[in-house]
Parts: sequence; C-alpha cells; structure tokens
Amino acid sequence: RAQGESNADAWPDVMIGSPGKIFELSREGGMPLRDVELFVLDEADKMLSFGFRKEVSEMLRMLPRAKQTAIFSATVSESVHALGRLGMRSPLFVCVKNALCVPDGLRLHGLCVLPAEKSEALMRGIRSLGKKIIVFFATCAQVDYFHSRLLQTAGREGMPTCVLRLHRKLPQTVREQTYAEYAAVESGILLCTDISARGLDFPGVTAVLHFDLPQDPVTFVHRSGRTARGGHEGLCLFFWMPNEKEYVGFMQARGVPIKPLPEELLCALSPTRPAQVRAPFGTLRIPKDPELWLPEDVENEQDVVAFVSYIRSYKEHLLKHVLNYKELDFAGLTDLYCLKRLPHVPEMRGVHIPRLPALPKKKECVPFEVVEGTGPEGTPTEDAPCSAPPRKAPVRRTRRANTPNIYKRQKR
Repeated sequence: RAQGESNADAWPDVMIGSPGKIFELSREGGMPLRDVELFVLDEADKMLSFGFRKEVSEMLRMLPRAKQTAIFSATVSESVHALGRLGMRSPLFVCVKNALCVPDGLRLHGLCVLPAEKSEALMRGIRSLGKKIIVFFATCAQVDYFHSRLLQTAGREGMPTCVLRLHRKLPQTVREQTYAEYAAVESGILLCTDISARGLDFPGVTAVLHFDLPQDPVTFVHRSGRTARGGHEGLCLFFWMPNEKEYVGFMQARGVPIKPLPEELLCALSPTRPAQVRAPFGTLRIPKDPELWLPEDVENEQDVVAFVSYIRSYKEHLLKHVLNYKELDFAGLTDLYCLKRLPHVPEMRGVHIPRLPALPKKKECVPFEVVEGTGPEGTPTEDAPCSAPPRKAPVRRTRRANTPNIYKRQKR
C-alpha cells in the first residue's frame, strides 16, 4: 500500500483478497480499479451471506466497462443473479451440475441412532470408516467437548493418535496450524463446525461423518464434498435421531441419493443388531463398550455448555418444519452429555426429568455466629448449633413539619 501511494506503477499485476480489504485499498489507498481487465468473484453466495453486498456492488461500479467478469458459486441464488446483472453486460450462465448433486465416487448413507447412543456410534464409526475422517458438529462448544473426550481414547486399538479441532472461536494462528497439520498426516480425526464445509481441501480424506444435521441442504452437500475429491472414492455417514425421520425424505426429494447402510457397516457398528433395523433406515441399537468410551462420573462445566449450545442451535434451526424442537428426547441428550443436573436456561423451561435434579439458581449464604461450646479455632461442636443473628428493626426517618424541604423545586 505504501509503495502504491508513492508510485502508481508499483501496484501488483494480480491482487487477491477479501472484498472488504480490496474495497478499502481502492477507496483510501489509491489502488486504480479503472485499469482492471479481469475481475473474479469466488464463492459469491457466501460473500453475500457474510454481508459484503455493498462492497462488491461499489467495486463493480468503479470497474471499467471494458473488462471481463467471472462469478463462481456452488449455489447460484437470486442475489447472485442480480449481482451478475449489475456487473456484466449480456451475462452467460453456465451450470456444470445441479447444486445438490454429489460426486460420483461418494457413497452417502444415513443411520438412525438414539441420542443416548450417539457417542458409541461415533466411536464405532471412527474405527470402521477409514484412516482419515472429518466429523462435523453444530456448535463450537460441542467440538471442544468431544475433542477433550476423544483425546482420552487416542492411540487405543483402532483409534488414530491424531485428534484435532477446528472452529471459528480459535485464533487464526491455531487454525492455520491445525489445517497444515491435518493436511500432512495420513491418519487422523478432525472435529469441526461448518467453517470447514467450504474452501478447504484436505488430501486423502476417506470419510465424512455428520454428527449433527446442518442448517440447510446446501451445507450438507458441501460438508460431504470434503471427501471423494479429484476422482477418488469416499464415504459419508450422517446420524439422525428418531424425531428427525422426515429429514431423509426431505433430502431425497431434493436429489440427494441417501441409501441405507451396507451389511459390513452394520456389522461393524452393531454386531447384535435388532430385527427392526432390517427395514430401510430403521433405528439401530448400539451396545455400549466400556473399552471404547470413558464414562464421566464427575460433573463438568464443559458438559453443560455443550448441551445448552446444542439445544439452542436446534431451536433456531432453519428447517423447523422438518426438525421439531418440542419432539427432542431431552432425557437421551442428557445421557449423551453426561449431565447430572438440568441447567436453568429458557430452552429447558417446562422440561422435567425425574432422575435429574435441577441446578441451583444461586447459592444461599446464611450468616451465623458461634455460641457456647465452640471447638478448636472457634469452630462449633455438635452440641453447639449455629444460629443466625437476629434482624434489626428498620429505622424510619421522618422529617419535621416546620423543616423546609431543600430538594423541593422552588416555584418561579
């Protein structure tokens, strides 16, 4: 920027950046947009959803008329069409494939699992899906929770030693380091949110696992596209709970080929599967294996944070007509996150689970004084109970009748 301000010929021939930074350089740094010959917008739909509509529109108005403009987007919405009409003359629309089409080498399967057994399904799925797996969650707190628990099982029989996490709340340097580390390893697990659903290419990913359902079908396809890239084959498995049975038909109606699990995966996930799983997309009961998972006997604050973040994201889901919040199995979800008590949050109002007491709203501190029979260091003994000090009667202050009120506004 300093070189460009001092010398107009010092600007580079190719400039790559975000819309906000490019717009700032053109407006304040003096970058000559009138000399641009080729203008490219990649992931245009994502730029518009992030709020860069104003910057992109202003840059299109500042560009010369004699230029070439190319807009790339995996999903072309009406806003992207409007952007093309603004910055192009006689635009040509080229559709390579349908937006919800998956790669030819991708096998997409769905599995109905009870909420209390999703952790067991996750562990068995990691052992049977392949060497390099990406697991998608709904919130950042869930990623941190399952990352801390999977670290306890790293290196066991059939479990990779490399367990990484990636979400938006991590610092940028940590995210870059995680990306480089996971791209270099041949075997490992990456726990992430939808921040890794687009724009990241990890070589050698054998499988993608959707622990939670995404917000929209387009994100589902982008998640699944992290594997089976470049003509290779890949496997995608997503978990859905019994109250989410309409989601499978919803995705199939939009052209996503979801198939039941093959026999070899069924044997790996549940050796003693019940008869109802023989029907397409039946509920699979997964037995617990104490060697796979470490149960938590101590209440942890991270468990409560992950549970609350999940139910809040579920309540604000975009597909509310498919995923009904009121039909959630809260008892099974508390078992999934090893909760010992119910948290006091607005989303749990009216939910009652007999085996779980509610968390106290606020600890009550009762003052006491030591009476006769104190023990060593002034501590009371068993025969000397503690009693609260008597409350003093409030002192009521009155003003004399003849005393003027100095705070009363005087009449003019």
